[in-house]
Formats: sequence, C-alpha cells, structure tokens
Amino acid sequence: MQQVGHWRRASLLTAAALVVLSAGAGAIAFFEITIPQLSLEPDDSYELLVDKDSSSTGFSLRSRDGSALSLNGLSSKYNPAPALQPDLHRVQEGFILLDGTLSLDVDARKLDGTRARTLTTFRLHVRRDAFNRDHLARTLVRREIVRDLTRARKRARHMTLDDARVMRLVERDGNARWIRAVRTIREPRARNFRGRTPPDGVLGHFGFAQPPTGDPYVWAVMDHNSLYAVGLTVDRDGDGVPNASDNCVGSVNPDQIDTDGDAAGNDCDLDDDNDSKADAADNCPLSANADQRDYDLDGAGDACDFDDDNDSIFDAGDKCPATAAGSVVSGNGCSIADTCPCENSWRNHGAYVKCVAQTSTSFVSAGLITSAQKDAIVSAGAHSVCGF
Repeated sequence: MQQVGHWRRASLLTAAALVVLSAGAGAIAFFEITIPQLSLEPDDSYELLVDKDSSSTGFSLRSRDGSALSLNGLSSKYNPAPALQPDLHRVQEGFILLDGTLSLDVDARKLDGTRARTLTTFRLHVRRDAFNRDHLARTLVRREIVRDLTRARKRARHMTLDDARVMRLVERDGNARWIRAVRTIREPRARNFRGRTPPDGVLGHFGFAQPPTGDPYVWAVMDHNSLYAVGLTVDRDGDGVPNASDNCVGSVNPDQIDTDGDAAGNDCDLDDDNDSKADAADNCPLSANADQRDYDLDGAGDACDFDDDNDSIFDAGDKCPATAAGSVVSGNGCSIADTCPCENSWRNHGAYVKCVAQTSTSFVSAGLITSAQKDAIVSAGAHSVCGF
C-alpha cells in the first residue's frame, strides 16, 4: 500500500488522524486527514503531500503576512475517483476535467483570534497516461466537446501538459461549476502563468512541473478553502478556436487574422508583415516595408500612410504625393512649386514666370492664398534663375 505522508514545519501538532482507504500499485490512494489544532510560528508553513517522493499531490499553507497562526480543524481529502458529477457540476467552457480531487478546509486564526489571510499552494498530479490520445479522444466525446471520435483524436494529438490547469469548484446560488482556480482570485493583477517552474508561493501564480521522478503536476497559489482538480483546456485562451487549429494559442483572437500568412496570428506575431522589422519598431506593422520610408515624418510609413506628404489630400487622389511639408496645395494635392517646378524643361524664364503667375492667381481665386502672398510668390519667381 502506498503511504500518505504529511510533513510540517510547525511548533505544535496536538492531534492528527490519517486514513488510507485503498491504493493499487503505483496509484495514489484515497486519503483523508483531520488535524484538530496546529500552530505555526511566524514565517512558518505546513505542508502535506500524498506522495513524499514525487511531491506530486498535496498542498503547503502559510500566513500571507508571515504572522504566527493557529490552524483549527484542518481537514483535507484526496479522491482519485472522477471529479465530475454531470448531474450536479458544470465545467468552464473550453475545458474538460480529469479525474481526482483535492480538498482543504481550515479555519486559520492569528494569535489574537482574528481571522488570518493565508496562501495555499495546491499541487495535483497529472497521470502520464492522461495524455493518451485514445483516452483523451473518448473523454472529449463523452464530455460532448467533440461529437466525432476521428476529429476528437486529431484534437487530442495536440493536447499537452501545457494545457493542464488547476480547477476549483465554485458553488453559488445552488449551482456548482468547475472553473480555472486563479480566475476566482479577487486580485486579477496577481494572476501570472509560470509554466514549467516549481511552485513559488506567490498569490495567483500557477504553472506545471515535471519532476525527475513520478508524475508531472500542475500547481496554483490560492487564498480559498475549496475543492480542486485538474482541468485540461481544449481552448486555452477561450477565443472559441480549439488549440489544435488556433494560430495564437494563449492570445484571444477569434478572427485568426494572419497578415503575412506565416501561421502565427497577428495577436502573437512579433512581425505581422514579415518584413524583418519587429512590430514594436515597425512604422507599418501590417504592410511590408523593410526600408521604413516615411516621407512626411508623421510616424506612419509610406507603405501604410494614406497621405504620404501630410497635405490632407489622400494619396489615392493626390497628383503630387511628395509635396514639401507645410506647402499650400490645391484640390489635386499639388502646390505652386509642384505645378511650376524650377527644374523643368522651360522654353525660357518668361514661360516659368507665366506658370507661377497663372497658378498663384488660381490659388487666390480658390481662397488658398491672399493677393499679397500671390504678388510675393510671383516676384520671387521673377527674380529666380528658373527657365534660364
């Protein structure tokens, strides 16, 4: 029989009762432990593990502020039997529930008798055979996630330990629902995924670990007494797209937009247009422009700027899309200098001055410049060397 061990770093253990009901070879037993009273010194903790060698299932509990504690009526149970009761429980959309539950109920008090806030790191083992493709496929069909067994096998092929999470049973208004444990923490900023790392004892942190021996396990640092189990997400980010076909697993992107067609959706692609410029520094993150040309220096590259010269005339209707900054332009997007460029094949100087005079007159008629400005522009043209 596999033994259930409990270890503590505490000053006083007044009484304890440990019941091991059954355990097959290599299996974790059903167990129940009750401790009437336990005292913890400041910054001390109590740890209970079902299997001391693999450290795969159990919990560790301590005061959140490091104060001394009196733990009254601590009760914990582990049951390897199926956790889901279909007639009573629902499961968060996008998840299936694996077998086995771990519960904790304890009244933690400070030495002055006031209720204490605690941190409990829960660890739940994940059987290595839990990711057997046929087993997972049948579970997906049984839980009505997928109706067709062939499709279920394809989806199961992509499910890994990365998709496992600690789940918590939440009961409200007579309804019971299994949801991701850290979602029940009232401090959402504390939630932090720490994949492939050992438990760190920080509220809201969660992840999974693969010890050298024994089964892998998932963990989460919680502040609630409750019932916990292992859940496996078939839609890790909850965007309605299964992990197997999601181009951004971990990022909510139901539209699955992938501008550059590289199989990494825009929401998680560091270079959406695949132009070798990271989006964070790309002045056109959705339009390939390795040269990063930005004629009007407005921060939007020419490849995605609807008005390259920033003259308020969109490029699609702008006959002079490279007008000098600050120039007055007509409705076609051209300035007087664009219409009468000095560097041109003028017949003579007079032809150039005539163009300037006629164009500036039309600008006056359009209310774009004043007569005085027109006279100054024509005078400057007359004194120029253009057309010689």
